Amino acid sequence: MPETLESPHTRPLSVEPDTAAVHRTLADRLRVDPLNTAITVSVDVLGGAVAVAGALLWYSGSLVETGWLPWLFLPLLIGIMAGKSMYRRSLRRNFLDEIGPAETAVAFAVLALTVVMFLSDTDYRPSAVVLRLWLLSAFTIAIARLIRIVVQRM
Repeated sequence: MPETLESPHTRPLSVEPDTAAVHRTLADRLRVDPLNTAITVSVDVLGGAVAVAGALLWYSGSLVETGWLPWLFLPLLIGIMAGKSMYRRSLRRNFLDEIGPAETAVAFAVLALTVVMFLSDTDYRPSAVVLRLWLLSAFTIAIARLIRIVVQRM
């Protein structure tokens, strides 16, 4: 039989495990889907929590004086972002692709929170809290997303 080149179909299977698949770096593990989604949601929750805490401290100097209604912003924000598919991975997503939908989600979450606060008949003016929350969350969500993208690219 003449000597021919081995094809992938006739080559014997190797008994050693593939070392490239076994030894992935931390940066590679952070880019795969379940962990990447969890990190992105955590970054958004942290940015939103900083915004709510900052808005409440800016308004009254206390985190508990206004009750639990301003904290409803966090699940509203995460729900709207998830509804807009902002936690799916895409091949060419950069900061400029994310900032528009993220700020739109912040605006819709603040609008929904305003409606809930007006309907619940609070003892304070909801607009004073919500305005501060909107300003701070627009800033903190954008900065949090930018930091996540910069760290992910390293």
